[in-house]
Amino acid sequence: MLVFYRDHWNVIGYSHKRDDERNFLLDRMSKIQILDEDFVPYGKIDVEGLIFRSDGSSQKVIVDVSESTLKRFQANLPANILKKNKIKPNLFRIEFMFDNMDFINKWLLQFPKDVEIISPDILIEKRSDLLHEMIDKQNN
Repeated sequence: MLVFYRDHWNVIGYSHKRDDERNFLLDRMSKIQILDEDFVPYGKIDVEGLIFRSDGSSQKVIVDVSESTLKRFQANLPANILKKNKIKPNLFRIEFMFDNMDFINKWLLQFPKDVEIISPDILIEKRSDLLHEMIDKQNN
């Protein structure tokens, strides 16, 4: 499956090396061969599951997002939004599932004052640790 995400093309396919479906960045591929074989899937393909890797290891993430950032946040979030509620005139609560807390923690840093992590606690702890590490590095 060929998917355009954010600013690059991805091929979602089967990795014989990892014995599982994987996301391959198209611009990092080399020695590509197009075969005359037809692909015959086994059963129904879960497109969203392949793209967003909903394999059961994900945790629910809840964040509050300012209205001024909401459009950009939604457009670039590397996950499906499960729930979105307006909780104040200029604030939305967003819920989504994610399996890599280190990655989403760093991704959320692009919204330094416009996103507050509500849960899970492990993500809040990772945020605190990362910010302290950044401050310590700056002070040295």
